[in-house]
Amino acid sequence: MKINGIEFEFDAYDLEDVEKAQKEMNKVVAALKNPPRNFNRIEGIKYTVKIVGDCLDNIFGKGSAEKVFKGKTNMKLALKSFEEIAIGMQEQDAEFNKEIETTREKYSPNRAERRNNRYNKKNKK
Repeated sequence: MKINGIEFEFDAYDLEDVEKAQKEMNKVVAALKNPPRNFNRIEGIKYTVKIVGDCLDNIFGKGSAEKVFKGKTNMKLALKSFEEIAIGMQEQDAEFNKEIETTREKYSPNRAERRNNRYNKKNKK
């Protein structure tokens, strides 16, 4: 998964990775929906960058936020990074679902039955 030009390892087929990512993404969404009251702009920027940075570190490992933010405390960069995580997860979800569907179709009972019928017809001749 690529975030702000930095490539990170993420396995959409690994339960631990997916659970961790989903939990962290939900934390960020909840924190952004319910920020502390009476924030000024400076506090809002720090708050947003911190929660997105924590999300990055918890999903991809310690130091990930530093790599992505490159030492900056920039709210726009933090929100863009969070969006890239969300898009990356959606793309991997689509790939995962496609693979499941392909496997299901390949081994569905109807397919096995048709193959068996075809085999039996050849043997009867």
